[in-house]
Amino acid sequence: MNMTTAALAFVLMGSTAPAPKLNVGDTAPPLTISKWVKGNPVSSFEPGKAYVVEFWATWCGPCRRAMPHVTELQAKHPDVPVLAVDVWEQNLAKVEPFVKGNDANMGYTVCMDTMDAEMPADTKNKSKWSHDHGKMSEDWLNNSGWDKIGIPCAFIVDKAGKVAWIGDSNELDEPLEKVLAGTWDLAQAVVGNKAALAENDLRNDLQKDIDKAIADKNFSQAIKIEDDFINAKPEARIDLYGDECEMQLTKLKKAEDAYATAEKALTLATKDYTSPLPQIVNVLAYETPEGTPVNTELGMRIGKKADEMASGRRAGVKQALAKFSFLDKKYDDAVRYQKDAIALVTGIGDTTEYEKELKTYMSAAGGKGQTFR
Repeated sequence: MNMTTAALAFVLMGSTAPAPKLNVGDTAPPLTISKWVKGNPVSSFEPGKAYVVEFWATWCGPCRRAMPHVTELQAKHPDVPVLAVDVWEQNLAKVEPFVKGNDANMGYTVCMDTMDAEMPADTKNKSKWSHDHGKMSEDWLNNSGWDKIGIPCAFIVDKAGKVAWIGDSNELDEPLEKVLAGTWDLAQAVVGNKAALAENDLRNDLQKDIDKAIADKNFSQAIKIEDDFINAKPEARIDLYGDECEMQLTKLKKAEDAYATAEKALTLATKDYTSPLPQIVNVLAYETPEGTPVNTELGMRIGKKADEMASGRRAGVKQALAKFSFLDKKYDDAVRYQKDAIALVTGIGDTTEYEKELKTYMSAAGGKGQTFR
């Protein structure tokens, strides 16, 4: 049985992983919060009232991108407290300054997980330590199995105090509307949650074979495993096109294959948080091998679609658009996109490399035209 056939059989038979301790339909665990950073503290879930418990971290890019959406959701449903719990943190001292600096994007209650010990100074993997020692992390994420899928992750607690739904924070809208309307199908949600966990287990198993093929430098086999997997369920697995495009361009040096993959991704992409387009535009902009011209036409099309889907909130996409514009000698556009990228990174990450590129673009815009690759 080849890998893809075995993987598909795994889905049909169901995951062999241990059943989670916390499932959709179970009573929600208690709130064990060390500090309420913003908003009104909540000691327990009030009967007759729904809640959203959302998990994030300061270092988590997808979490930051989800914040405006979660803020909009809170504004739409002011009677549903959104409790954003910081977990898996690498440096707890960064949390409060981060929240203060992102106040406009975090229009909901923010709090911090409770640790069962003080993190040793010599801890190498700080996020893993917080994962293992956080009480909210343990009771909610680890026990539900969603720690293996990652953050941002949200739980909807219904009016009876039950976990009604678990999923990506970007997908909250529809289930929350139905929970509030009393039309949510809890039995179906149980099935859906099991399927999501099984899909993640399947991906992890496949990834071991992909990693082995890559380690053996058998990139064609790695792409075949990945492509067969995607083709079985393309809209749900579209994110993997990013890795596939990168291998085709940088490892196999097959630019036309990479471009064809990029076009497929462009056709299928509908949701920013599952889209491979940001990865693809950065691969085209910064990893195109020497001797191969950067495909700026394709890059601009994909970059503009990615920028639109992300509502202009992805710095990496802005940066790639700046690079394509520069290579097309549209220097003013390059400067504009790069300044947008810097604005998105400022206060969150290091802008040094962004500033270096901006200087190059500004110099070119002034008529001095430097070479930049």
